[in-house]
Amino acid sequence: MLIKRDILSSELSPKGEIRIKLGNSNAQSAAAPQNVPVYGIDGFYSKPNKPDAKGSAFCLYDPSGSGRVVASKDNRLTEFYGQMDDGDKAIITRNGSRVFIKDDGRSVSITVKTDDGLDLVAQLNGKKKTWSVVVGDGADSSWFTQAPAKIYMGVSGGGALKIDKKGVTINGEKFEANVGKVFLAMAEPSGTAPLIDGVNACCVGPSGMTAAPSTKVLCGI
Repeated sequence: MLIKRDILSSELSPKGEIRIKLGNSNAQSAAAPQNVPVYGIDGFYSKPNKPDAKGSAFCLYDPSGSGRVVASKDNRLTEFYGQMDDGDKAIITRNGSRVFIKDDGRSVSITVKTDDGLDLVAQLNGKKKTWSVVVGDGADSSWFTQAPAKIYMGVSGGGALKIDKKGVTINGEKFEANVGKVFLAMAEPSGTAPLIDGVNACCVGPSGMTAAPSTKVLCGI
């Protein structure tokens, strides 16, 4: 026979097992709470949340022998449940952090909430063949996506960068390169001939004879 009991606290014992103290979170009792081990899924363990003003986690307790907890539930976590389809799995916490495994989408997502409520999301997507990271929400978000032979990164409403086999594409209001020297293309299509100072220098100042050759920006034709 299984008995429903409230979870008052939990601990990881020196023997390496999770032990739970059982009792009634709504009653003042002089009786010492029962301290029993948790029997669960092999390779997975967790420490339940402590009772608070919103309630407590509860469990199903098997009193036979030395006693054991065989299942537990915390209704305070239901507000963090995401949309789930058949076959999906998830691990969630009370602060909104979770691991979400989508069966049909063949994806694994990790979500973490910041102190001010922003989402940090990392996702491996087998259907789209992508690895993505998104920091922030909406207009204040930034993102990075890696796909086969492609990399994308950018800021919502700002600059963006794409790298693929054709080259590098940069979009944005401006582009700054604070480096000692800039080489634009090569003197030969094969890329074997180096750019030469003076000969391949870009012009600085008014066009024509008054322009001065740049010592920092060289350009191939």
